[in-house]
Amino acid sequence: MIRTVAILIGIRYLGTKNELDGCHNDTMSMYNLLNNEYGNTIDFLILADTDDKICGNNNNIAYFQPTKKNIERILNSVINDYDNYYFHFSGHGIQSKDRNGDELDGKDESILPVDFRENGKITDDYMYKNFISKLDSSCKVNVIMDCCHSGTMLDLPYLYNNSENKKNNTFIDTWKSESYMDDEYRKKRNLPWVISLSGCKDKEVSWDVTYNDNSNGALTWCFCKCYKNNKLILDIFDDVNSLLRDKNYDQHCMMNSSFIVQNKYWILKDRDLEIINNVPRKRKNKNNSKTSNIKNSDKICNIM
Repeated sequence: MIRTVAILIGIRYLGTKNELDGCHNDTMSMYNLLNNEYGNTIDFLILADTDDKICGNNNNIAYFQPTKKNIERILNSVINDYDNYYFHFSGHGIQSKDRNGDELDGKDESILPVDFRENGKITDDYMYKNFISKLDSSCKVNVIMDCCHSGTMLDLPYLYNNSENKKNNTFIDTWKSESYMDDEYRKKRNLPWVISLSGCKDKEVSWDVTYNDNSNGALTWCFCKCYKNNKLILDIFDDVNSLLRDKNYDQHCMMNSSFIVQNKYWILKDRDLEIINNVPRKRKNKNNSKTSNIKNSDKICNIM
């Protein structure tokens, strides 16, 4: 049996000058989408800055506060306990000076936990080195980053060069062009099957928007709406960008991946995963604690 987990993070930064409106709704929207597909065969780890159980109280849901410690602990605890991973973040994203020379624009991208003022940000370097690169190559990971400056979040090797003319769409090998990357990065091609959709380019912002009196992140709202009509990843990506243009939002959904993406289903079930990997399922030996040990404990710009 292939095991699936969804890590859904929605942070409104309640009571601060950075407060957002739609992030909890984004978490609930992604929960509903995945729950409709998987039912009780998926584990949900929900991190939201509220005491309310915003996605219900089913036995396959655990709630946590979205502190830096909790986010990092959960990412570490689920490594290779599952075959299929979903990660959704809705909140603030920022850029800061790159200190290890692995960014072409000289800036790291980061997400902000609820306690970022006291304990700092979580960088894309951290998420890549401590989560993505530690997963077995047979794992599948779907990521949605609904935050500002998220275009190349996770530092994956392939960037989808999209345009309104689909014939010009290609995947660019960004690692090949980054000659200054050290050997550890360049040799790490044995990555899991990762697709990451971001709310905007690195230099852009993502919007908190209102539809029919309900607030949402623009990317999450567009994604869920487009997913109802089309389940293929490249088609969803094109549809999301078309809808963002139709709504006149000055942001461009970006796609990064660990491989050159074919137009397959965004959600893959057991049989589909076996076909992709074409090998028996394997797990790495690990000493990390099991997931069960961590359970239960108007336009507004998503930018500081």
